[in-house]
Amino acid sequence: MEKEIKNFGYHLSIEKNLSKKTVTTYTNCLYCFTSYVTNVENFDEITIPDIKTETVKRYLIYLKDVKRNQISTISLKISALKSFYTYLVEQKKIKNYENIMLEIKKPKLPKTLPTYLTVDEAENFLLGIKLLSNNVVRDYAIFSLFLLTGARLSELQHLRLDQINYRNHTVIFYGKGSKERTVPLPERAENALKDYINDSNIYKANNMHGRVPKEETNIVFLNKYGLPFSERGVQDLFIRLAKKTGIYRKGLSVHKLRHTCFTLLYASGMELLKLKSIAGHENLRTTEIYTHIDTTDLYKDMQHHPLNHNNIDTAAIYRIKETLLKK
Repeated sequence: MEKEIKNFGYHLSIEKNLSKKTVTTYTNCLYCFTSYVTNVENFDEITIPDIKTETVKRYLIYLKDVKRNQISTISLKISALKSFYTYLVEQKKIKNYENIMLEIKKPKLPKTLPTYLTVDEAENFLLGIKLLSNNVVRDYAIFSLFLLTGARLSELQHLRLDQINYRNHTVIFYGKGSKERTVPLPERAENALKDYINDSNIYKANNMHGRVPKEETNIVFLNKYGLPFSERGVQDLFIRLAKKTGIYRKGLSVHKLRHTCFTLLYASGMELLKLKSIAGHENLRTTEIYTHIDTTDLYKDMQHHPLNHNNIDTAAIYRIKETLLKK
């Protein structure tokens, strides 16, 4: 079964063009299953015909009662097994009637409302960055982009300089499965990017530097060492700043800033169809009406984002900090 899992990983990565993170998640789920079969069911050698529907059912009970997995985690592991067995059918490794996962249903997941920041919380967070961050220009640009465009963490982490178009006021993101989408840049986020990328440190302060790479790279956002951020690095940065600025609460993560962006845009009156286009959701069905959304119209709508204004006076903030330090 080891060989089939490796081939499945290749299929997801190369043929399905899924992200490395998705491929790793699915293959790890399958290895969790083979570990159970080996160590709990005491199989000496695992072959596809040896696995029965009852084996999977016992595994799911084990996950719930012994491993105490959440329903969402169990659902993910079922999805991985279902995808694996569908792959085996497609590759003619098994017949369709031998697909044991056809009898396994995914558990019903409880409906939960997405966690997001209110307008006041988002404003306080951005203002707090201006006051409390150790790298004001960079961090303000990062989180302005999250909050005003709804970028995914991986999209921002891998964002390149050539993906930003100031003339058209747009940014290109490569989402799940490397799907490309063009998102209008609200003025506030665009100005924050320009300040960071141009390194316009007019105050000559250590925490006001912009983009200063330590090696040649086209990646936009760099860590304190001048190197591209890791996903963990951006996530840790957000948690630190969220706690510093007083907006942190349990369950808050970088991804919740994406929820915040779309929640605020929808509340401000943006049409749901346009919102789905900007979000680039994987389950969005590509139809004629979606592909013909006017990007100029989208740009106008994005200007009505509740956070799109420049009311944080950087010069005033800097003078306040200088005054406080002298006391």
